[in-house]
Amino acid sequence: MAKAEISKLRSKLVGVGSCAPPTRVTNVDLEDLVDTTDEWIAQRTGIRSRHLLAPGETMSELGSKAAEGALAMAGVAAEDVDLVIFATSSADDLFGDAANVAKLVGATNAVAFDLTAACSGFLFGINTASQFLHNGTAPPRTLNPNPRPLPVPLPLNPPAPTPTRTPTPCPYPYPYP
Repeated sequence: MAKAEISKLRSKLVGVGSCAPPTRVTNVDLEDLVDTTDEWIAQRTGIRSRHLLAPGETMSELGSKAAEGALAMAGVAAEDVDLVIFATSSADDLFGDAANVAKLVGATNAVAFDLTAACSGFLFGINTASQFLHNGTAPPRTLNPNPRPLPVPLPLNPPAPTPTRTPTPCPYPYPYP
């Protein structure tokens, strides 16, 4: 297939929203809970703090707030959204929340599904939405509310770094040791 045929742009971002819970925990705070240091965590992840959901807060509420911001920026009414992809991976979202996000934002005409993809959730969600749009199986209004995912916990006893393996930093460290 010629390059000109595969480089046709059929989708674009027209609205982006974000939401982070107000509760913030630093690596220094974690030093009191587990045998670790700010330096050890920062060296391996590049992270010095993370945001936590308060008791009673859910990922679907966080995702719906981000989605509302994206809809406002795009100038699209929630009932005009046809597809909701909720791309995250966390203990709060074990069985999926896409349908709940669609309900919370008022996307009453949307098909909704979950895509479990931790740190890369936003990229996988955008790629998946773009493929639906590109091959004509999805209508032109797709929503990908991707709250900050919560990946694997830090080990309680940090292993010594080995020169043969360089860990890939994840921008969203798990909030609990």
